[in-house]
Amino acid sequence: MLRGFVTAAAARSAWSRLFARLPGLVGSPTPAPAGDLLVRDVTERSFSARGQAARALYMDGRREEGDALLAKAVREVAELSAACLPAGTRDPSPEAFVAVLADGIPEGARRRLTRLAELLGRVGYGMRLFDLGRVRAFEDALASATAAIVVRMPAWPTVIQALMRARRLGVPTLYETDALTIDPRHAPPPLAAFEGRISARAYEDLVFGVALYRAAAALCDYGLAPTRALAGHLDRVVGTGRSFVIRDTAEPDGRTARTGDGIRLFLYAPQSRTVGATDPAGAALLHVLRDEPRVRLTTAGFAVLDDAFAPFADRITRHGPAADWEEALRDSDLNLVPTDGSEADACLAPTGWLAAARFGIPTLAGDTPALRETLRDGVEIRLASAEAGWTTALRELVAAPDRRAELGEAAVQRLRTVHAPEAAAEACRTMIKALRNRSTR
Repeated sequence: MLRGFVTAAAARSAWSRLFARLPGLVGSPTPAPAGDLLVRDVTERSFSARGQAARALYMDGRREEGDALLAKAVREVAELSAACLPAGTRDPSPEAFVAVLADGIPEGARRRLTRLAELLGRVGYGMRLFDLGRVRAFEDALASATAAIVVRMPAWPTVIQALMRARRLGVPTLYETDALTIDPRHAPPPLAAFEGRISARAYEDLVFGVALYRAAAALCDYGLAPTRALAGHLDRVVGTGRSFVIRDTAEPDGRTARTGDGIRLFLYAPQSRTVGATDPAGAALLHVLRDEPRVRLTTAGFAVLDDAFAPFADRITRHGPAADWEEALRDSDLNLVPTDGSEADACLAPTGWLAAARFGIPTLAGDTPALRETLRDGVEIRLASAEAGWTTALRELVAAPDRRAELGEAAVQRLRTVHAPEAAAEACRTMIKALRNRSTR
């Protein structure tokens, strides 16, 4: 019966019926390796068909329906995997380790992953890192792992299957992200916010991705984030309703000796951001460039200055997405971190502040909950919101070198405590203890 049904299912229209009937036809677990391959093949084909249907809904502006269709597809893959794929048995390794699945993550996430490996080492754990090309090896490693982490990973069938195997083995799982990509209310930004820099098709990919990121997080037991603001969003998605916070870290470094009497401002954007006369930080910058001839501005990353800055081109240096942007920051007098007021920005780790604090450089930033978690306005950082606040704060700091020095020194002291590697290692130790307690229940 099974062979005949598989043959009949060669036509695309029959795959969904096979998908629905397979658990009852083959029992649990299926014979390996043929049953294993069959289940994986069926899930890939059925998921692909559902994905195409969801994309059609997105293109038609029916996002809620598309999200619901993808969520259903993920549930079906999870149920079929749990029913038909063998889980194996636990075989703890004599060398404790955490299995990590990560693939195609941006530079900032890669740096955070490197720091996580260092923190795990501090508390006596290794990290075994796998990409999507080795996802089956990741699955096999779960039997010996203390825990498993998936980093900014969408719910592809292979990822779902790995997470279901971890669940059946009793291995606690964590969804790690440093950006708000799991909440369709806030991600992605509206297409208009990209100001023509991406196509409608590329935007559709972002919408599709948010649904799959959220689905993958929902299959995990815990969340893992660099800020409590972001962890709060994960809490509402992950299985236990609990997320761990391991903050980004940095250590003090030397600062370039000052030369000349110019006032050097620095602005770095890790993602595309247009700065112009209509946003608070841009308006404040234009004011000081007009009023203070000594002011110089350096931009790096993906910061785009609009045409309003053209009259000051001879006082502006643009580095673009240079890998060594921190060297340009090192020579600055004041670091600027504009925000766009979105919930996604409100959740971001204080990456810009950390980079500047290493060199004792003060930071003026948009006011966000994530920054207020660990930093005090007017002590380790200066926060501003709305154009008037930005303009007043920037003028005051440009005119007061002693005030800038106070903020810079306080930032260094804060770096040595709350954002020190030792503090993050303690948070990592607490997390591992909780995961071990769960896995031994």
